[in-house]
Amino acid sequence: MPVAKRGERGGPQAFAVVLAGTLGMIAVFFLITRSSELFPSSEAGSALGAGSTFTFEGAEIAATIADTGPVTFPDLAGRDRDIIVQHDGDDPLTGWSAFGSRPLSADRACSALWQPDEGVFTDSCSDTTWDDQGRSLDDSDDLPSYPVAVDGEGTVSIDLNAAEREAADQDTEEPAE
Repeated sequence: MPVAKRGERGGPQAFAVVLAGTLGMIAVFFLITRSSELFPSSEAGSALGAGSTFTFEGAEIAATIADTGPVTFPDLAGRDRDIIVQHDGDDPLTGWSAFGSRPLSADRACSALWQPDEGVFTDSCSDTTWDDQGRSLDDSDDLPSYPVAVDGEGTVSIDLNAAEREAADQDTEEPAE
């Protein structure tokens, strides 16, 4: 490749490289600063991460559930607690429920799959079925449930560690005499 003579410049090629680099840096900055608006988050900053509360804007998810059925959120923190979020009704401030995508004793490869025609979940590894709220329809275990709260602005919060805190509180209570 020939080298530019003294006094000559790269011209359009150099400009294109600088422009592409600048646009790339702007795109990265945008993704970093706007990621909390683009993706649901927990207190720790990642979907179903290490935080104890998973939050999202209810109106958007309620519309998705109305169109396609309950939404499953995978646990990205490796804690094995994938959850299903369900919404009933037209009001995004009410009608929310959240439960695990499989019984506590089940392998993570097995999960509750939504059957829209029947309005039930079926286990991907067995014949177990649950209603649209995660309650067993065939004398098996219910899916673990999580408390849900909605604030006045429509932000839905799911308490992922409520059962763990309750168990810890019971362990620390002194026996009655």
